[in-house]
Amino acid sequence: MHADSEVVLKLFVVVRSDLTPAQQAVQAAHGVAEWLLHQTTVWRNETLILKAARSQDHLLVLMGKLAKHQISHIIWREADLNNEVTAIATADPNAEVYISRLHLLLS
Repeated sequence: MHADSEVVLKLFVVVRSDLTPAQQAVQAAHGVAEWLLHQTTVWRNETLILKAARSQDHLLVLMGKLAKHQISHIIWREADLNNEVTAIATADPNAEVYISRLHLLLS
């Protein structure tokens, strides 16, 4: 239960859908962990939204949009996949307009 004055954070994690389902699950977990390691914002395991990008190129385009609008986000690069970008994560409320139109992960 949250006090009325508390803001509930939505943590968005966007993962490549061109990976296997098992890889998608692992990359989503990496995205959450990486975001938690680099944030000063307290996220109390409130709302977690997993979305899908079609490919690394799709993720890079999304990252460019977020950066252009100064929307904070983290990037996860998977060493086992040649350090390709496999996930990004953000809890910046301004990201929702760019991420909400993506399909849910594994849907």
